[in-house]
Amino acid sequence: MIIFAVTTDVEFIGKPEWLDTFFIKHNKVKYDFHVTLKQSCVIEKKQVSKIKNTLSEYFEQEEPKQIDIVFDRLNSDASVDDLSKNDGTIMINSDNESVMNLQRAIVELLSDYKNFLIQETKNYQEKFKPHITIATGLNQEQFESAKKDLREDYLCQAKLIKVILIIIYNFKQETERREEVAYNLL
Repeated sequence: MIIFAVTTDVEFIGKPEWLDTFFIKHNKVKYDFHVTLKQSCVIEKKQVSKIKNTLSEYFEQEEPKQIDIVFDRLNSDASVDDLSKNDGTIMINSDNESVMNLQRAIVELLSDYKNFLIQETKNYQEKFKPHITIATGLNQEQFESAKKDLREDYLCQAKLIKVILIIIYNFKQETERREEVAYNLL
């Protein structure tokens, strides 16, 4: 199985001192801070080159521009259903219009790819709100513990300097291989 997603790197200009420790403590999976523009979808091998070409053409035509962003709204609400599935999350949101426009453009360019790896993520893509996830995979007890570790100074200033196409071949198999193609916004 091959999957792909489109994300951005988040390069912090300013963030609270406690955030890195919190992030490491409350995430079972190791990953870098990012904003997901196109949720993970399952594709066939023959579709990989078309996706790469589509994004390359888009970023060649568009004048690349770094996006400055402020994450300033804490979202620490989780549904009972999410917590019962060990899927509680805590995020810091932003209302950045440039990121929303970029996400809409990417989703429209890749609108043929709708076989979502996790069907519930389709809703995140359709109701996109720029955010960084600071805790994920939480059950009720872990969620309550994480909320106690939160601080009031959660404002993060960052810049988005590249969009990344992530392709994972042989997903969740011994021969899994990851490929990343970066499109600079500078």
